[in-house]
Amino acid sequence: LKWSNEWANKALDYLKSPKSVKADVVIEGEQSFNEDDTQLPLQKLLAFLQPRFHKIEKDLARLPKGTIYGCNGVINKKGNKNSISAVCLYKKP
Repeated sequence: LKWSNEWANKALDYLKSPKSVKADVVIEGEQSFNEDDTQLPLQKLLAFLQPRFHKIEKDLARLPKGTIYGCNGVINKKGNKNSISAVCLYKKP
């Protein structure tokens, strides 16, 4: 797998409009955290995305050589909570 800044940007586009980007594999999630939660943003992100990666770990391992990917996310404030939305997109060659 190879990181792609282009696909990281497409991941942000996907968060705004999922039908606007065509990817072969999509891992996405959203989770709300209390505003006073002291975890780092990365810790919060891993808390809800990591189980999704584990579910399709074998599928990811079978992606062909040359597959590119990109991930992105946004944090929005909703009342006294912060909502994190994130996605990783994978595109086969």
